Amino acid sequence: MGLIPCSICLITFVFLAINIHNSEAKMTLPQVRNALKPGAKTCMTKTGVSKSLVEKTHEGEFPTDPALQCYFACILKLMKVVSKDEHIDLDMMHKQADLLMVQNLANQVKQLTQTCYENITSSEVCEMSWELVKCYHELDSSMYFFP
Repeated sequence: MGLIPCSICLITFVFLAINIHNSEAKMTLPQVRNALKPGAKTCMTKTGVSKSLVEKTHEGEFPTDPALQCYFACILKLMKVVSKDEHIDLDMMHKQADLLMVQNLANQVKQLTQTCYENITSSEVCEMSWELVKCYHELDSSMYFFP
């Protein structure tokens, strides 16, 4: 049962990416946030993290909670930016930004991603994902697009 919502979310995201690429329309930050929303419910269910804990991240609260950390790993996996060996794929994050986002937004996201990626200290996928997402918020909360 858990695979069906995840599969639907992935299919929706891929379909959206293909349509955006084909129509040469790129997403703005609010559109990126909106496109990622379906993944939030899927990943909350999969990891058991509470909605209130996820919502607090938008206010800058990132407690060291394993369910929250794995929630962000789940989101990044749905975005197809986690490699098969469970590491964040910086090149894929840059490619996704160029493919899906308007150019000035893509440039900002790539710069943030690069800086945050370089500051990751963990080698465990959930912790790595949490560190990356937390760094995004700490460096520029206006660019925080994770659901």
